[in-house]
Amino acid sequence: MLKKNTINRYDKYKDSGIEWIGEIPENWSFSKLSWSAQFINGFAFDSAQMDIDNQIPVIRIGDIQNGKVDYENCLKVNKDDNLEAYTVKLADIVIAMSGATTGKIATIDNEKKAYINQRVGIIRSKNNKFIKYCLENESFIKYINLLSAGSAQPNISMGNILDFKIPYISQREQETIAGYLDKKCGEIDRVIEVQKEVIEKLKEYKQSVITEAVTKGLDKSVPLKDSGIEWIGKIPQHWEIRRLKTVLNLRNEKAEYNGEIYIGLENVLSFLGKYNLTEDFVVEGISNKFYSGDLLFGKLRPYLAKATIVDFNGLCSSEFLVMQNFKGDNRYLLRLLLSYWFIDIVNSSTYGAKMPRASWDFISNMRIPFPSKIEQQQIADFLDKKCSEIDKIIEDKEKLIEKLTEYKKSLIYECVTGKRKVAV
Repeated sequence: MLKKNTINRYDKYKDSGIEWIGEIPENWSFSKLSWSAQFINGFAFDSAQMDIDNQIPVIRIGDIQNGKVDYENCLKVNKDDNLEAYTVKLADIVIAMSGATTGKIATIDNEKKAYINQRVGIIRSKNNKFIKYCLENESFIKYINLLSAGSAQPNISMGNILDFKIPYISQREQETIAGYLDKKCGEIDRVIEVQKEVIEKLKEYKQSVITEAVTKGLDKSVPLKDSGIEWIGKIPQHWEIRRLKTVLNLRNEKAEYNGEIYIGLENVLSFLGKYNLTEDFVVEGISNKFYSGDLLFGKLRPYLAKATIVDFNGLCSSEFLVMQNFKGDNRYLLRLLLSYWFIDIVNSSTYGAKMPRASWDFISNMRIPFPSKIEQQQIADFLDKKCSEIDKIIEDKEKLIEKLTEYKKSLIYECVTGKRKVAV
């Protein structure tokens, strides 16, 4: 586990004159980024000429992900010698200049040829390692928020970026701070990565527990039989296989929103079977009506696994299938509908490239394992307890990641504003 070290401080401090930075070491000063770096605006590529099968990747705002460029999903153009000015180089910083993620950056960590699209900029300097940390710290986010206040969409210009003030300190001190942060942030990132891997393994384990319980039951001594369904395999001999439409009904009541409690797809948590109501939501046209005890299953982008049981009356997005009158325990059905094998099969049936949807005709004809209601209740009770235990461990890991992420942010802030002294 990483521990916070005692903070070494400089001997004397003075007011920086910048509200969100506060005091800085007495021998520090701040200068505009333009004193240290060159800025290159992107080129306005014709989207009709970009295709995944062309030659040269074009870095768009959406391709800047988690401090890196997602080359795999970049659209491409064919080589054009007149576009050399818009070509990234090793160690360049690319920055998003519009939209909800304005200010996010990525460092070019390879020599792969790529261009930048409009509203993406390149920051190029011999001090880019240090500049990167200056742009990753909270003061830059506050600066962008201040510039964007009152705007419908955040938007920054080349001038805004070059006007941002960074510490004007010796090359040696910049390199020392950048080297220190490379080491410390690397350690934090490795711990975070390990925790993420553990979370993924826990999620896989949870799914294996669910799949085993809803297809094999809890009693491992009972004889099994072939289900006749490849992805289910064998099931207990006394269980049935039923088509979904024979054990429940689809509620098909429509209504216009009139102040009722409303559930949109964004309110349902993927794979968790839970919902999170908010006061801020958008009602899209005619909605589906549901009643307490109904089960909602998201048919839009089913790979997101949005399903939940409701315990009140209300309205929901028309992208939900509202299932009622299940001849068993709804909790068993919910676990089954959220199992990987069920979601994968439903997802494989979708139509529509940009907005893939599953149809009730397909889902209703899917065959599922169907034990007695008493056994369904026993399985549901077991899974409620077991999954809660696993979810609690996952939640603790996620909280640790959140704390480590916040610690990393504070560490960067402290170093690039002089709140923490890094030995030169």
